[in-house]
Amino acid sequence: MTDWTPEAIARDMRNALAHSIGLRDGDAMTPTLYLIALSRHDAITRDDMAIAYGRSLSDPNVDWPAVNRAIVQRWSLSALKYIKREAWKP
Repeated sequence: MTDWTPEAIARDMRNALAHSIGLRDGDAMTPTLYLIALSRHDAITRDDMAIAYGRSLSDPNVDWPAVNRAIVQRWSLSALKYIKREAWKP
């Protein structure tokens, strides 16, 4: 039987993202790796990225230069500016 609870779906999504950047089962998914994985996922839009970026702004464990590089590699410098602007909106 498939578990369709929000917790199970979130866990499965994290696992899929982890595998997409080469993490194995049991490897730690850090906040930085999570954001980088999101930036590489084809289904993630700039608006989705802005939401995740905004939710992570207060996390001192995020390597922001690495996340920003991943965003620019996926989209562009102007997309990074857009994501930052949207992330900081109240």
